Amino acid sequence: GHHTGHACSLCRAGFYGGLNGACGECARTPGETRFLLIAILAAFLPVPYIAYVLLEDKDQARGLALQLRSFKTSAKQMVKYLQVFRILHKFNVAWPPLASHVFDALAMFSADIASWSR
Repeated sequence: GHHTGHACSLCRAGFYGGLNGACGECARTPGETRFLLIAILAAFLPVPYIAYVLLEDKDQARGLALQLRSFKTSAKQMVKYLQVFRILHKFNVAWPPLASHVFDALAMFSADIASWSR
């Protein structure tokens, strides 16, 4: 197989962990993945500056900061919840097809970001 690490719990470079525990080959090259990550970061880079320019009024800026802080907290809690919910798919249970599709969709919240830099 393509497993490595302690107790063969990791996939070798160029492979990713599939839903059934098998390692599948990555479709993108590491260079393509890095480019995609840099492009996404570059797209969001001007957002704080634009918010600053649009909200020169201190009261509006303070209100926006409070809203963004609460949104950040809510988003972190939601991602954590979805990650925990996604773990349910790992249990050896005959899930109905709809539940399996939901678990598959939630797989995006269980990404191993460290593996994207390989």
